Amino acid sequence: MGRIEKFKFVFCVIGILITIIGWFLSNANRFQIVLNVLAPKYVRANFALTKLKEKGASIKQGDKGFEELVTYFVEQKNPGYPVPDIIKIESEGTYKFSGTKPDRQWHTGIKLTFYATNFAPLTIKKHDLDKKIGQRYLGSKLNIYGDFIFWIGIIFLVLPLLIDFKNTWNKHVC
Repeated sequence: MGRIEKFKFVFCVIGILITIIGWFLSNANRFQIVLNVLAPKYVRANFALTKLKEKGASIKQGDKGFEELVTYFVEQKNPGYPVPDIIKIESEGTYKFSGTKPDRQWHTGIKLTFYATNFAPLTIKKHDLDKKIGQRYLGSKLNIYGDFIFWIGIIFLVLPLLIDFKNTWNKHVC
């Protein structure tokens, strides 16, 4: 095996590895282990939200995902209001509702009561919270980076073929 063949082989192996990594990043939401490594806050927030979908369930300070959910809800509050010191979130369960006229799709909402040391209990209804938590903690950056890395891997795979094509072209045409 000559130097050029070794170079092409190494490029192909690197290309395959990069492509696989890019694919895993683009499809991270399918693999719990990938999410645990790349988006641990999303995993914790999603765990807490799943628990709160049960009527009567509650989470408190120190529970898995509590801090992530509190951070999300505090970010949603109106600016200028004091930040509540939330110590517990209690669920009154989920509900379904129909969207507006152009939408007409069914959505899932959740009714939550927040308990804070510096405020009276506050009950809110939030819809499509799964999607909103995903946007906050997972975002689209993971998919964009994954796609970019995937295509870099494809370039690494195609580059040796182009070298072969150039060598073959030079031998037969020139």
